Amino acid sequence: TGDKFLVSDGGSEGRATLDQLVTLMESSIDAIGGNLTVTGNLTVNGTTTTVNSTTTTVDDPIFTLGGDSAPGSDDNKDRGIEFRYHNGSAAKVGFFGFDDSTSAFTFIPDATNSSEVFSGTVGNFVVGDISVADDMNMVSDSAQITFGTDSEITLSHSHNNGLTLK
Repeated sequence: TGDKFLVSDGGSEGRATLDQLVTLMESSIDAIGGNLTVTGNLTVNGTTTTVNSTTTTVDDPIFTLGGDSAPGSDDNKDRGIEFRYHNGSAAKVGFFGFDDSTSAFTFIPDATNSSEVFSGTVGNFVVGDISVADDMNMVSDSAQITFGTDSEITLSHSHNNGLTLK
């Protein structure tokens, strides 16, 4: 019918099972209505893939970021998750991932993304137990470690005063 592709399964117009290779050559497909199930592999080649879905479920326990093969050189880009949220007064962009410039995992709650390189002030991170396999470095001259729910014990460092246990 004109420039449209019509599939018929023998009575239910518009519904069919295709068991052979189908290549859609049209430069623009406006929409596929209803549900679409792909039972084989799906490859999407393009610069942007957008998924507008309320819930996304992936069975694979590993996400690979940064390409489908090992990079041949350092592109100086960060790798991780950029997320959007609202703090009650303004929309924000956050980042959690590997910072290429510091070679460390980083959390930035109010981040700026400039060509996949994130900047901003690092945020707080709450965890249970922490196991450190090597040295632990506190990079602030006013760094402190507090112990207890009411900070009963504080180990702090001051550039001029050294280490203090309180």
